[in-house]
Amino acid sequence: MGPKSISAALFSSVAIATAALAQVATGTITGTLELEPATWYVMPGEDDTLSGWTRTGNEVNVRIVGFVRRDMPLSAQGALTIDFQTEGNPTEPEVGEFTISLTPEDATAEGADYSAGAGNANLRIEALVIAEDTMSVSGSFSGRLVEGGAQELVLDEDTPAVTVDGNFQATLPRLEAD
Repeated sequence: MGPKSISAALFSSVAIATAALAQVATGTITGTLELEPATWYVMPGEDDTLSGWTRTGNEVNVRIVGFVRRDMPLSAQGALTIDFQTEGNPTEPEVGEFTISLTPEDATAEGADYSAGAGNANLRIEALVIAEDTMSVSGSFSGRLVEGGAQELVLDEDTPAVTVDGNFQATLPRLEAD
């Protein structure tokens, strides 16, 4: 085998390995969904539909998307998404706005069917470390996610909702440059 054949074989192997790594979970979300044990696998992405982060000045926007399957899912069914913004000191960030969303596994339409903001949920960031284009983040959450979404407090027990709580840890790629 000549040098060109070896180079082509190495390039092909690297391309296949890179594609396979792009589909590997880089974190987990573990907890309960309606008091039943649940696990979601965090998938990194190259666009804002999967997990990643961006920075604008002193503000960091983070999206963590967990899927019930370890391999790359074909749809968002069963996905749990945690979106939040932080400001201030990077070693002790203050969480600004956040939304926790869930698309049930039996959903037939695209988009989150249940969600909540600070009115119905809590989010705590334990650690957030940025090193060049990678972020490591961990934290915890709990909430009552309301069908159709709600940023304000919803106490009506007749409103369809699901309870969720847990912990997350993930390594996320940067989605865009400053």
